[in-house]
Amino acid sequence: MGNDMQIAEGCLITFNHKILSTSNELLNTYKRTILYKPGRMHPKLFEALKGKSINSSIKVHLSMNEVGFYDAEKIISLPRSHLKNHPELKKGMLLKTVSNYNLITGHILSFDENTIKLDLNPYLHTLKQDVIFEVDILTIENNPHSSAEGDRHQVVEIILSSGDSISLI
Repeated sequence: MGNDMQIAEGCLITFNHKILSTSNELLNTYKRTILYKPGRMHPKLFEALKGKSINSSIKVHLSMNEVGFYDAEKIISLPRSHLKNHPELKKGMLLKTVSNYNLITGHILSFDENTIKLDLNPYLHTLKQDVIFEVDILTIENNPHSSAEGDRHQVVEIILSSGDSISLI
């Protein structure tokens, strides 16, 4: 893992990124570790990262047309009993759970003693605006599955700026 290594398909990359409005308002921050290959991120971000090295920074503008549009039909309700062992829910918290053998990932819109209302739209769709990604590349590892620690690379860690998330899978 040298500083001269460049991002290429199959590398494992760790980066910090900010999501900003076009007026530079900070909307969210993440630290991600991800296997760099098509389909793992927005294609425009994928292309901008190609060939970059550790400590490089990029800035990518995505219009609403490129991000995708909000779909009000992706708001669902789950029975609160589904999460009876997790009483510390918060509005806006990211929730990952399994219901009827389907993985469900969404942000909590509201909840009461009986129901949890989730928004299943991808986060960028919920912003309903053009956005700017500022990305700082922290590490690049080549061919992660050839190492003894290969299995750990299958996990992607996302930290919301609020610090709130919950995973029940």
